[in-house]
Amino acid sequence: MLVRLHLMPAHTEKEAAKFLKDWGWDSNIKADPKRAEKLIGQLFTKNRWTGVFPASLSLGFYGTDFQWAAMQKMLKVPAGKTTTYAGLATAANANGASRAAGSVCSRNPLPFVVPCHRILATNGGLGNYGFGTALKRQLLDWELNS
Repeated sequence: MLVRLHLMPAHTEKEAAKFLKDWGWDSNIKADPKRAEKLIGQLFTKNRWTGVFPASLSLGFYGTDFQWAAMQKMLKVPAGKTTTYAGLATAANANGASRAAGSVCSRNPLPFVVPCHRILATNGGLGNYGFGTALKRQLLDWELNS
């Protein structure tokens, strides 16, 4: 079960240990490169992002009913497509809760897997992204051009 995904630059073992400690996890967790390589292989085809995750990938996330519903609705936004924070809120049965939808996106424990990068500001702008708007733009462009 995948419960959290966090991107860190290569050779940042000390930062990774601090990250794990901050989340209450044992910093002696062993890396599993073969498993990671298999997952990456399922996500990219000919070095291109597919934007689709295997159905066999079990996701574990928690939160309020609204947060859970918003995460489920984000999973349904197809690669190469977008919606707005307001649209996400409405889809999660909370019409008018666009700020709350943005909050769910900002706390997404599974970026890429639950594609919060596909959620835009109501004015069509990118909005924010935890890994920076440049990466958000790049992910959207990859999906659009794949």
